[in-house]
Amino acid sequence: MIIVIFSILLYAQQLYCYEANLMDTPLKCYGKTVACRYITDLSFAVITILCPLFCMILFGLLTILNVRYSQGRVQAFKLQNTNPSMNKPATTTNGNLEAKLKQKIDRSLLRMLLVQVLLFIIFTFPLSVQKFYSSFSEENNSGIETVINGFSYNLAVLIYFVSNGMPFYIYTLCGGTVFRKALYNFFIMTKRKLMR
Repeated sequence: MIIVIFSILLYAQQLYCYEANLMDTPLKCYGKTVACRYITDLSFAVITILCPLFCMILFGLLTILNVRYSQGRVQAFKLQNTNPSMNKPATTTNGNLEAKLKQKIDRSLLRMLLVQVLLFIIFTFPLSVQKFYSSFSEENNSGIETVINGFSYNLAVLIYFVSNGMPFYIYTLCGGTVFRKALYNFFIMTKRKLMR
């Protein structure tokens, strides 16, 4: 219920700002006045770009910190339950290997987070810029300018849609062997089902 109320409050301007079948606008359903266009474009930029970007960075960093913390707890538990008669050199070798593994996991998670944030900015920012440009540009454009604006808007929308499928490719390409193995096993299983 809270999410529904919050969503209604975020998009309340659309109830009184939008009008259907407008001419000389990027979309046929767009803001009635210039002020409404500025409000809707600003709310679009904040709600669909800045808020998800902030949440992505925040929760990504918290996930990395949680992984570090849980690895530390597992390491402490292992040290607590080890046999004191074990050889010291083997323990230090295992400790070095585990430290390198932790660093590798941390770097992999951080790389995935940075790639995801960077690609999210690249794929979502053009639509916001284009919407602001179309709101600020003069309304009496020539025919060619209108066509170019329409084309750039449609291209920005298509690029924006790519951001929705982006996590799959990031996890597959940057996520290490776990995601690639799962994808490979999925393709093998699909191939076997199709061959029956």
